[in-house]
Amino acid sequence: MFFQAGDEVLFQAQDELHGQELWKTDGTTGGTRLVLDRRPGSDSGGPTMFARLGDRILMQVLGPDYSIELWTTDGTAEGTRFVREISPARATAGEGPWRVAGGLVFFAVDDGVVGNELWVTDGTSEGTRLVKDICPGPCDGVGILSGTVLDDVLYFSAQGGSGPSEVWRSDGTSQGTYPLGVPFAGYPGAAVSRDVLFFAAGENLGARELWKTDGSHRGTRRLSTISPSSLVDWRGRLFTTASDPRYGQELWATDGTAEGTVLVKDVNPGPANSTPSGFFAHGGLLFFGAYEPAHGNELWQTDGTTEGTRLAADIQPGPGSGLSAGFHRGFSFGDRIFFVASDGRSGEELWGYRPH
Repeated sequence: MFFQAGDEVLFQAQDELHGQELWKTDGTTGGTRLVLDRRPGSDSGGPTMFARLGDRILMQVLGPDYSIELWTTDGTAEGTRFVREISPARATAGEGPWRVAGGLVFFAVDDGVVGNELWVTDGTSEGTRLVKDICPGPCDGVGILSGTVLDDVLYFSAQGGSGPSEVWRSDGTSQGTYPLGVPFAGYPGAAVSRDVLFFAAGENLGARELWKTDGSHRGTRRLSTISPSSLVDWRGRLFTTASDPRYGQELWATDGTAEGTVLVKDVNPGPANSTPSGFFAHGGLLFFGAYEPAHGNELWQTDGTTEGTRLAADIQPGPGSGLSAGFHRGFSFGDRIFFVASDGRSGEELWGYRPH
């Protein structure tokens, strides 16, 4: 997990002295150092979530007593401050990335009373509050916050009771938080492109299909029967990892129309999967991790065309995999990209790559 702070990048890393804690780097060895050791010694404090609000970065940190805490930082040790506890010791922290909409950070957390639900914060202790108890009582209304923002409204999956998870929307108020009436088909699966929200919908994961909405009931409809998972907006098109019986799980793109929904490249030919993951853009290219037998799971790049989709770097030469399965995106910084990989000799470490 990487997050830019000025001319530096924040990330979580683990060593034998400090456990997993908050670090930063300017892209050099000498400029890579510890920012916060919340749980001194080899115990780990995280952080596990980041979100930018104005000139501050908010993050979720594990406290010494195993409580979940909200912290804020400007990227310096002296500018890193505790805000408040958001979940008591041993309670469950919500999963999924934090989202920013309408000047608020949305997140899911269990406060020990109402279960895992939707919360917001403006970066202050007083401005951190429960939005709505979607599943009334101690049950969890929000499991994984797979939220996406469109026009200062957060769209996410939630379960109000015994029925299936549905697509919900929230403007940060209780009255402005309600379902759209469409079953949600699992995380991850939502992104905005051309002011339209694309998402995966269906009664269950096996029935996952590509849908789109403009935020209204009338503008919510199915686009394609391909089964999408990761979704990213790039250059006016939506790129997705999608399953199809003919090609397996491969790289697809759509311009929002049925006829403009196409396979970009069958990286692992035939019905076998290449399972593209971790999409991120840099220098006019879209990078991702993908698998094919000759090289294993490695870093790939595309310019959006079949011919321009190719292996970018074989970190672990041969059929071994340089990237872990389900590669979690890299980070564009300056003229290089940074990501976690292994060459088979030094374990998983921070790598830098200058595309050419």
